[in-house]
Amino acid sequence: NKKVRRWLKIAILILIILLLLARCSQLPLPENVKDVINMGFENTIGKDEVEENDPLEDYDSRKSLLTISMNKVPVFGNGISEGNLNIINDERNVYYQFVEIYLDGENGQPDMNKLIYKSNLIDIGQVLQNDTLDVNLPAGTYKATAYFSAVDPETMEYAGKAGAKIEITIMQTANGAVDLNSEWWVVEDPQVNE
Repeated sequence: NKKVRRWLKIAILILIILLLLARCSQLPLPENVKDVINMGFENTIGKDEVEENDPLEDYDSRKSLLTISMNKVPVFGNGISEGNLNIINDERNVYYQFVEIYLDGENGQPDMNKLIYKSNLIDIGQVLQNDTLDVNLPAGTYKATAYFSAVDPETMEYAGKAGAKIEITIMQTANGAVDLNSEWWVVEDPQVNE
């Protein structure tokens, strides 16, 4: 009696599964899936038909990379003294670099109107250890964003940009420090040496 009931339960379970499978196979396909299925393989070619001359064969993959490195917490004695930026243009790069530093706004994003530093070009494999800011900031700690711009050494054209969050510390206020509560000042764009 128990054996019969067990086999009956298994048979009913199999019947339910078969009914569900039959029902699922009758469901209509969504229109976008039908379009993909109907497209077929019209635009494809066989592997042996591919041209042997790859246009990217001579492409240097390093041109799609930019390694950036600098001191994440530079310290300045005051707003007009040199600080330990330690900006490195890694020898694996294929581009010159220059760095721009913008103070971050209250939302944590860089304020593109508050440029406080712009370096000259840094050659591949070179280090800019110390430099002064372009703005005399009062004593304090400032959240900022450093943008590393790549310049092609052959054409001297802009090739791309990468950014990093940093925190700048100014130990003492120097004479003539900017009043951060007043309207923001304009920083002259320093010349980039070519």
